Amino acid sequence: MKRWKKDFWAGIALVLVLSIFCGVLSAVMIPPRKDYGSVWNAYLAEKDDSLDVLYFGSSLSYCDIVPAVVWQKSGYASFVMAGPEQTPAMTYYYLRETLKTQTPQAVFIEITGVFFSRYTNFTKVNVGYMPWGLNRLAATFRASEPSQRLGLMFPLYNYHDRWADLPNMDWTVLWENTPDNMAGYTFLSDIAKLDGIRTRPVEFDQVTYDDNIGWLHKIADYCTKKGVKTVFYISPSYYRLEESYLTMLESDLPDNAVFRDFNAEFDSIGLDPTADFYDYMHFNWRGAEKFSAALANWMNALNLTSSPADSTLWQDRLTAFEEKKEVQP
Repeated sequence: MKRWKKDFWAGIALVLVLSIFCGVLSAVMIPPRKDYGSVWNAYLAEKDDSLDVLYFGSSLSYCDIVPAVVWQKSGYASFVMAGPEQTPAMTYYYLRETLKTQTPQAVFIEITGVFFSRYTNFTKVNVGYMPWGLNRLAATFRASEPSQRLGLMFPLYNYHDRWADLPNMDWTVLWENTPDNMAGYTFLSDIAKLDGIRTRPVEFDQVTYDDNIGWLHKIADYCTKKGVKTVFYISPSYYRLEESYLTMLESDLPDNAVFRDFNAEFDSIGLDPTADFYDYMHFNWRGAEKFSAALANWMNALNLTSSPADSTLWQDRLTAFEEKKEVQP
């Protein structure tokens, strides 16, 4: 009996040591992610309960919203926790995880992702950078395709091809984590030559759409439970939904959320199709600056309550954005 107990505890110790070892290796081998969404390390570097607003959705959030400009125009501290092609199911688990450390007044969710397929091309990124815990586990088994689950549970499987670079990797990621000067925003500078509004292609599937709408209702209900205002919006672009899809979407949104289609305010925002777009869907920094200012003005109208922000941090973020602008042609 004593030998059995000894072997049992030795086995537990071995599993624990291996888990720690694999966790350390995973943290080092996963490529650092500082922009283009899913920037969890940067988000977790934010001081607890220091953010008034969080943004979710796809690249139409992290390319289109500059939190430093929002702060300049409204005083609200905010952060973009969107992800590439983030589905509503992914947004739900991102929301639950972000609210562990922040108590925002509102969350803003760009919802054209309701027309995404159930699984998109970026599951590995959207889930693979989430902190370990129940929300990551739920996102793995409820929002991820079965073929991705092994790599999400065991990241070394996904990044085994990086073994050869192990001696040259940055081990400081294990103990250093500093706030992101862009607060989740991805700076784009190129100017696209656009030739008019285009219809955004949608491979519509009723079952998938209904499922995505269900996730939006779960998001709104969870926010209501937490005392957070839910704002669903559509970012202005030259790649727009057919009117029939837009009408259907508006009728299916939950009653306990606010909705705004910013395409209807394209001209009042002052957007210039010859200067403000990176492509037909996304702003460059010029358009993002204008849209962020318009978003800040609307936040003021929503009567949100701002928390005491770290003015030095946010002034540094605004300065960092201005400096990036200055070096652009």
